[in-house]
Amino acid sequence: MSELSDHHRRVDRVLMSLDTTGLVKLGASPHVALAALHKIRYERKSIPTELRHISGAWLRRNGMGRLTAGELLPEGELP
Repeated sequence: MSELSDHHRRVDRVLMSLDTTGLVKLGASPHVALAALHKIRYERKSIPTELRHISGAWLRRNGMGRLTAGELLPEGELP
């Protein structure tokens, strides 16, 4: 297995679990860290569809858009 593949799997695990600890340690507030993780998880195609939809719903409930600064796709659709 390549080092890059291992890195991608570690990133996916953090995204799937919404682990905000690392981002908070870098100075982000817990809410900002959680929002960032949801935005990334919503966009990342290697994350299971169900989790991406959960992130889309969380972003909608909190009045947020996409990582790319655009609007979220209609409910049920993913980038």
